[in-house]
Amino acid sequence: MRLRIIVLFAFFPLSCHALFSQELLIVCPDTLETELEEYAALRRQSGLHVRLSPLVSSRPTGSHDILQLIRRANDTLAIDYVLLAGPPAALPPFRNELGSQSDYPYTLPDRLGPRLAVGRLPAMNRRHIRQYGRQLSKGKHGTDVLILPSAHDRSRAAEYQRSLSERGISAAILDEAPVEGSNCSLFIYIGQGSSRAWLDAGINTETAASLFRISPGVILSIACSTASVIESESLAMKLLFGGHGTLNLIGCTGNCLQGESARLGTFIVAQWEAGRSVGEMLKAAERNYLQSGAGDEKTRHTLGEFILWGDPSLVPVTENGNHGQRE
Repeated sequence: MRLRIIVLFAFFPLSCHALFSQELLIVCPDTLETELEEYAALRRQSGLHVRLSPLVSSRPTGSHDILQLIRRANDTLAIDYVLLAGPPAALPPFRNELGSQSDYPYTLPDRLGPRLAVGRLPAMNRRHIRQYGRQLSKGKHGTDVLILPSAHDRSRAAEYQRSLSERGISAAILDEAPVEGSNCSLFIYIGQGSSRAWLDAGINTETAASLFRISPGVILSIACSTASVIESESLAMKLLFGGHGTLNLIGCTGNCLQGESARLGTFIVAQWEAGRSVGEMLKAAERNYLQSGAGDEKTRHTLGEFILWGDPSLVPVTENGNHGQRE
């Protein structure tokens, strides 16, 4: 009897990491470990691999120490996402040449831009962690994109609107703060700002109830200091931990260059589509932005000052997809 031998060839990626789900590394102080284990369990339900790396609270940790931890983890795990969860004093940002806070070095950038998607959850206590987890579990956001520009920035808002329209995503440009019931997936503010206010919109830590009513899933703030992580009473802290549904905020930590920041915003808006996480969107936008102005000092400055608040692995609702935030 003649034997027939059938040889089957299977081609797999060289990296075993590619065969499994994506990896999220949560770096946190050990005082928040219990609450973040609960949050990690919630994220694992989506198929995400999550590892906690708690820091010993009694041992001061600097930004370079955390950077080395991330590098070692990436060498071992080939991680996709990093979440810095805890008070900024325990997880300090870097400082750029102008003294502004920056998480950009944590992305392990190469000459083409960031290699990891990094987010920061500047939770000051256990309650903040629990609140953020509850907001994720609710996952109730609309699919609209709303843009609130200052009077001087309406042309930039129109550029964002055209970019979205070209891919079949509708976006409305507002003349004033949105009304109740205008729930949206992405809310964009363009104008003057500070750590406590969107100045051109008249929205600050005291008057933000008008914005809270719309429960935006992701906020893009093209304004100075509106993503500063040092101040615990900031507008961004109220937006993320106020129990109103916001899960991610992308913004500038210092005195941004308005023209360059708005240009980076164009690249971020161009990445707004179904099926990609917020961290992946920002990473791709920053790489495209860097390549569009490679070597330019203004480009490098702007990259260093933009930061992502919230879990970078979350996938938002978009008009082109029926999926919501991964629970």
